[in-house]
Amino acid sequence: MFLDNPETEEVSKIMENNEDIKNAKQELDKISQDDILRRMALKAELERMDQKQLNYEARRDGRLEGIEEGLKEGEKAGILKTAKKMLEEDIPLETIMKVTGLSKEEILS
Repeated sequence: MFLDNPETEEVSKIMENNEDIKNAKQELDKISQDDILRRMALKAELERMDQKQLNYEARRDGRLEGIEEGLKEGEKAGILKTAKKMLEEDIPLETIMKVTGLSKEEILS
């Protein structure tokens, strides 16, 4: 509430009972009147916003990498499962290797 609009009547009532809010309001008034302090406050806010965006992008990119890795692992597991079934059906190992792209060791493991 204070950050949205520190001039509201409700904030004024809270300031009467809360010394911290009252001090914050006085500091805000002081900063808003001083051009250098206002610029410093803006710079700090922009830095916080930049950091928040960087964190968001890092999480997003990490999720995408995890999804891609999971899909690759799932695809390989499916191919391996198919190769083992082919082996059970007495399809020659060389044919299975050629069709699946798996190595002899991968199929027989």
